[in-house]
Amino acid sequence: MSSLINSLFFQPPDSLIAQDGSLKGYDLVYTFTEGKLNQQLQQLFNRGIIPKTFHFKKDSEQTELNVTWGPPKIYLLASDGSHRNIALKLPMQQGTLSYLAYQPSEPWSNKQVQVSVSGWELYFTVNLSLADVNLDNKGLLPEVKQQLQKFSPANFSFQHLFLDFEDVNLMTNTWGIIIPSKGKKTPDPTNKKFKSEFQSIIRGLRDQLHGTKNPYILNQATVTGKPFTLSYSVKARQKQATFMPTGGTFSTTLSNFSEEDSTLNYLLMTQGKAISARSDSGLFPSTWLKNTNSKGAFVIGGNLILSQLEEAVANQTPGISKGKFFSFGAFSGVSVKYRGADLSVFIYPQSGTSKVLIKGKLEKTKDIKISYIVGSKTIGTAKAWSEWTDTVEFYLDNGTIKSKTTQGKITNHNNKGSFNEFLSLVSGAIDSVTGDIGDAIQNFHLAFSSGNFTRGAATNLAQEMQSIAPSIILPNGIPNKPTKLAFYKSALVVYLNM
Repeated sequence: MSSLINSLFFQPPDSLIAQDGSLKGYDLVYTFTEGKLNQQLQQLFNRGIIPKTFHFKKDSEQTELNVTWGPPKIYLLASDGSHRNIALKLPMQQGTLSYLAYQPSEPWSNKQVQVSVSGWELYFTVNLSLADVNLDNKGLLPEVKQQLQKFSPANFSFQHLFLDFEDVNLMTNTWGIIIPSKGKKTPDPTNKKFKSEFQSIIRGLRDQLHGTKNPYILNQATVTGKPFTLSYSVKARQKQATFMPTGGTFSTTLSNFSEEDSTLNYLLMTQGKAISARSDSGLFPSTWLKNTNSKGAFVIGGNLILSQLEEAVANQTPGISKGKFFSFGAFSGVSVKYRGADLSVFIYPQSGTSKVLIKGKLEKTKDIKISYIVGSKTIGTAKAWSEWTDTVEFYLDNGTIKSKTTQGKITNHNNKGSFNEFLSLVSGAIDSVTGDIGDAIQNFHLAFSSGNFTRGAATNLAQEMQSIAPSIILPNGIPNKPTKLAFYKSALVVYLNM
């Protein structure tokens, strides 16, 4: 009963996987909740990795802004229809804005005015659809191009992710400030002058940083023209990842339960394949973490999982090559000739579990003929076949996904009973024509002697397949603390302890 509850609890909802087994056009998905994302940003802020102070000055207008930031916060805007945008909100715990103010009493003079902006919030939205980025744009950062064409494990770090959030090249035109209500020691929010001066500074900062080598708002006080150096690092694993990302972009998925359970999805391709340009690619109707208590997961597309299992089966089974398999998204199979018999093997991942069933069938048939004075005639077919099911179970071992295969019972069958009934019905007619059914009976017994062949060959094949034991090494940079595995159709979901 507990295993049933666990399988239901960890099983994602329908419609998260495409018919071809891919993840809505992508090979891999690294997904985590808005709550986990903001928790990680808080830690980066506490460690001083995200700057806490900010200074910007426009000498031409004698306008200056000095701010001490609070921890930034991300909101995933899955409900805005794009499923690609996020909002970054930056609270100003303390700050002052200085500018030249027009003096009505002295028409020909302006006065330097300083006001408090403590308690204000700066917000703007960022379009994280990197697939829409123009790679020919000379102002585009190498870090952004790298995510699309030459993926690095460092791209998985939350620090790198935050750089995307504050990159003015990815900003949309939706941005502004939030001024607290009257009563605090801040300017009257109805005074348009304060707001327009502040917006002028942000607009000037954005224009000044756009297309530069350092377009990051919080990591730039004054533009120096010097290249910005990223300081994050990722501890390398000893072995190469089984499925290595080569390019990625993002999408968001809104949770029906709470904002904090909405997810940011890192959509990844392998083997140098191009990022999908389809507007609906990588958009999921619900989160991969629905009905779980996990805050993050790494999902391996069924197209990759089945391909790996097909290769493992082909390596252990004479007569089968990987290229002969056909796939239906949720399972795959192959049919070949094997020593004069028909061999078929099907691979079935079991949703809600970490198991894959590999079902084999070996069948041999022989036509039953009788001899006439002028020739012979086929009166039926004798069949003998053997079936078996091996079970591949994936499990976690120190951050690596390993597997073991157990052999199921082999069952042997034939159609002897049904053919004997057929012979008793037609024997009278056969006698009237030939006077003898000896040929038919002899061929009949010869046909079923092939049952000995299928029985022995099936035993050997099932034992060979027991050696199937594929393993999966997660990409560098993914949290090395997986907690549970479960198939959803043919996709393997690796739930993470984040």
